[in-house]
Amino acid sequence: DQESELVLGGLMLGYGMHRRAEAIFQALLERHPRPSVRDQAWYFLAQARFQRGLSAEALAALARVGDDLPGRLEPERIDLEARALLAVDRPAQAAELLTDHELPGGWRFYGDYNLGISLTRAGSESEGDAILDSLGRATVTGEELSSLRDRANLALGYARLSREDAAGAREAFDRVRLNGLFSNRALLGAGWADSTRGDFAAALGPWAELGRRDPLDPAVQESLIALPYAYVQLGTPGRAVDGYEQAVMGYEYELDRLQHAIESVSHGSLATSLRASEYQGNVGDAAFGSYLHALMARDVFRQSVNGLRDLDELDALLAGWQDSAEAFTAMLQARRDRFGSSRNPVMAAVDHQRLEELEGRYAGLSDQTAAARVNRDVLALADSHERQLLARIDALESLADPSGTEAARLRRLRGVIYWNANAAFPARLRSAEKSLRITEESLAAARQKMQRIETADAEAPRSFDQFEDRISDATDQIAVMRARVARATERQAGLLEQLAIGELQARHDRVSAYLAQARFALAASYDRATLAEVGQ
Repeated sequence: DQESELVLGGLMLGYGMHRRAEAIFQALLERHPRPSVRDQAWYFLAQARFQRGLSAEALAALARVGDDLPGRLEPERIDLEARALLAVDRPAQAAELLTDHELPGGWRFYGDYNLGISLTRAGSESEGDAILDSLGRATVTGEELSSLRDRANLALGYARLSREDAAGAREAFDRVRLNGLFSNRALLGAGWADSTRGDFAAALGPWAELGRRDPLDPAVQESLIALPYAYVQLGTPGRAVDGYEQAVMGYEYELDRLQHAIESVSHGSLATSLRASEYQGNVGDAAFGSYLHALMARDVFRQSVNGLRDLDELDALLAGWQDSAEAFTAMLQARRDRFGSSRNPVMAAVDHQRLEELEGRYAGLSDQTAAARVNRDVLALADSHERQLLARIDALESLADPSGTEAARLRRLRGVIYWNANAAFPARLRSAEKSLRITEESLAAARQKMQRIETADAEAPRSFDQFEDRISDATDQIAVMRARVARATERQAGLLEQLAIGELQARHDRVSAYLAQARFALAASYDRATLAEVGQ
């Protein structure tokens, strides 16, 4: 039972029902389970808290995990604790934890990445750089580890760039794949690394490549003003003006799209489109459709979409149960009708008077048989032929002379009949008693059958009423649950709208800042171009 509760809590956790999962683990811990279950409960409780953003509380739960946690969960525990320590800004402790534990298999790469980040944030830049650099050069297979390697190179590049190590930053950025998840940010960083070194001609390469990529990507949008900046530094104001003009037009167009997308989401079209597209990302011509991929990249938004999907599936399940309740009602009515049509002929066959008569006859025969056994009354079990002969002898004896030969002959005949009856008495007695037993069983079975029929006749209407009440109660419960699901769906859709609007508004603010910079730089470029013409 303890293991099953762990599984149930894990399922709740997998469905994103963090509070329910936490309640299950807390209740399990209050019953003082065996050590292995206790440690797993504390670990899963920490996981539930961390996923809700409660990093400090997660660390408190992890501190309660003892030495009985199954080995398969130990690497996950260390990784979770390290990430929680980083989340509460305790990088030195995270680095110490990861240094003391060598993680197995693929977990080693994640441990190295977190260790490098921890050391860098703790002030040990050289040690952190060395670990991230080693991970960034590692030979790995599979998309997951390849993306982790790119992420390590990206973090290393920006860390070196912040310390004005432009050459080292460029080297790290160059190791990031050109078509990976982090390629755009790496290209942007590579350009800034070149510009930091004063090599603006080299910076044109990665920034120009960014300009040909997805215009919705923040790195691409930043490159729109970075590219003309490089032209300014290279002394080509004309190309800088062209670049800034294109940037201004691009930003203005993007701001219009963002504003339209925000208005569309505000009017409730997001949840409707997501549900109509079956959560496959294809939302047709929706104004926010272009931004859906970026929104889905956020864990909290993706989990919210999954929550909306689960609610829809739950409502569909409840709707199916509602239809089933209607079918049950129809089935119950059919059974009622069938019971009513078959009741009269069945009850007509229940004849208590006839049964009592048969029971009376049985009682008389039983008494006669018992008396014959006790008194050895052989003639009591005589057959019908013998009885007829005895009756004729009785009649003849009444007419014959008792002292005559006819009377003597009649007495000899009576003796013969008695002799034969006496010889057959044991077999006849056994047969009679056997027949009586069979008759007794048949009468008892008939009595029980009548009682069952009468009981069924009395209980069937009550059972129909009970089933009807159960169906009615279930129907009411389903209606209540569907109403709750509808309210939860409305709240979930509202949460999705808030998250989407927040993300879109953040993009709007960022692009607005880029636009202001581009306009100012464009004006400055016009001035420089004018001065250059006057100078000529």
